[in-house]
Amino acid sequence: MNHEYVSKLQRGCAFIPCYLKGKGKVTKVYFKEGGYEYVNHSVSKIINDYCAINLRNIVIIKRLCQTITGRKCITPLYIKEGVLFLPVKTIKPCTKGDKCIGYININFIEKIDFENSVVQLKNGQTLKYLDSKETIKKRVGDCTILHKSIVQ
Repeated sequence: MNHEYVSKLQRGCAFIPCYLKGKGKVTKVYFKEGGYEYVNHSVSKIINDYCAINLRNIVIIKRLCQTITGRKCITPLYIKEGVLFLPVKTIKPCTKGDKCIGYININFIEKIDFENSVVQLKNGQTLKYLDSKETIKKRVGDCTILHKSIVQ
């Protein structure tokens, strides 16, 4: 990993998959201080690299989060203090098996507009999601459970 890539990941507060004309599927990295940039890696690779940078094992993190929440897949990810990723569906898959889940650090969410399916970040940026209102509420509840279980 080069220094520039690591810097982007450390400054990131949301990792959202998207399709770019002429490039295909990329990840849109939203920065804590505002702005975004496209990275030519999948969200899965970015989350794996983010964990590696923070000296965490993604397999153990997923297993722990699944055990605490009781969910088998698409669980929030507690990486470290101040970094709890909320999974959200942001695009429709083009092919079977295409992953369309992005991750938003819940600590950088200003508010969630359930009527318009929009997440507003503290830096003023907005992200559109495709999940139902009930699904997002369950995942936010899972984040709360994780935070209370791990931080105590």
